[in-house]
Order: sequence, then C-alpha cells, then structure tokens
Amino acid sequence: MKRVNLFKRWEIALVIIITKLLTFHVAFASMGSTGGGGSSSSGGGSSSSGSSIISSGHSGSGDSFRAFLFVLFFCGLYVLSFVSKMAVRLYRRTRDIAEVNGLASWMLIPNMKIKDFKQGLKRAKIRLENDAVDDQLAQILVETYAWAQFVYGQSIRRCFADSSNYLDQLKSQLGRVFLSTMHDEIIAKASNGIIDDVLVSHGRVVSAQKISPDLIIAKVQVSGIDSEVNVLSGFNSSFKRQQWTDYVVFGREQGSVQ
Repeated sequence: MKRVNLFKRWEIALVIIITKLLTFHVAFASMGSTGGGGSSSSGGGSSSSGSSIISSGHSGSGDSFRAFLFVLFFCGLYVLSFVSKMAVRLYRRTRDIAEVNGLASWMLIPNMKIKDFKQGLKRAKIRLENDAVDDQLAQILVETYAWAQFVYGQSIRRCFADSSNYLDQLKSQLGRVFLSTMHDEIIAKASNGIIDDVLVSHGRVVSAQKISPDLIIAKVQVSGIDSEVNVLSGFNSSFKRQQWTDYVVFGREQGSVQ
C-alpha cells in the first residue's frame, strides 16, 4: 500500500486555492462583459445600459484587486513557511551539536558518502586507531549499531503497514537531523513497497577514536543479512549482502549513560 502524503503538504493546497481564485476572476470578468452587451437594441434605454456597463467595470476592478491581495497574502504565507522551515532545521542542527559534546556540523550531513566522511576525518585531524576502545565498550557499540539497524528495518515495515508510531523506536537512537533524514527515506521506501531487513549476527570494531567523553567515531565490520525486498513486485530482492563495513558516529546527550 502506497503511503500518500499529498494532503499533509499545505503548499499543494495553496496552489489549488490560487488556481481557483484566478479561475473565479476570469469567470466573473466574462460574465460581466456578457451581461453588459445585450441592451443596445432598445433606443430609449442606451443611457441605462451604459451605466450598467460602467458599474460592472468598477465591480470587476474591485474584485480583481481583492483577489490580488488574497493571492499576495498566501504567497507571503508560503515564503514565511519556507523561511520558518529553514530556521527550524538550523535550530535542530545546532541543538544536536550542543547536546553531544564534540559533535561537528560536517558529521550531521545526511547520507554522506564514505570518501567524503574520510575527507572530513582528515580535515578534522581525526585518526581512527585499533585500540582506542576496550573489548567491553566495543561490544556495546556493535550491539547498539545492530539494534539501530534492526529498528530501522522495523520502522519501514510499520510505515508500510500504515502504522502511526513507526518512528517511535528510532527517536531513541537518532538525533533530530538524522531522524528527519530517516523519516523521508522510510516513507520513500514504504511508498514503493521496499522492505529493508538488517540483521547483524556478528560484528567487531576495526578502529575507533574518542572525540570527547560523549562522542566516539568507529569503523564497524559486521556480518549478517542486509537485503531490500520489493513486496509489490513478486518479493524480488534488489539488494543483498552478508558482510559490510560502516563508519558510525556514536554519541550521547550530556549526563546520559547510554
């Protein structure tokens, strides 16, 4: 079942309203010109007919100005909505950086390629080392990564099933910026019937670096099942792998133990 969110976007409703307003104005102008042209056949009523045409002209001009103000008002709302949305995104990114000590803005770029992430590490002079974390912490990091991947797959399933709480578990795993990115990605996959199942059976931290007491960057190598299946087209598998490596940013809010 495709998840359609057209009615949740008021920008589309704005376009419809403006189109209706413009169509209404054209129809009114057409009615005015038609109504004014039918009284020229009577000789004695010419002056009355002329005043009727002038009156219709003034009324059409007033309605045209009101329609213009109405459209201008909604255009202003659209611009205000766009500016507000950008301000909210900037605020959320700033909050993410403030809440996790040591988190830099380049780490919050959604869907960053591995080569770009490596360049970011190089620019920040961050070098991942083999013995940066002990075995116990490394195991905790792998378990956290495995759980987050599993929750991601379950969120897509819940979204596909039209469940309203499909983001609840991810909220405890991701920051606001990444949660917004995952939200768009989950809806896109669920709308196309793509279910992404990720089950990590074994993993290890290849290298890592503690950026601060609240932030660790790790290169994680795991094995298990990572597959994308399209349930709307014969359950065909479009992507499948059994072993892969990810760069993961593990962070926590100040004062939190998790």
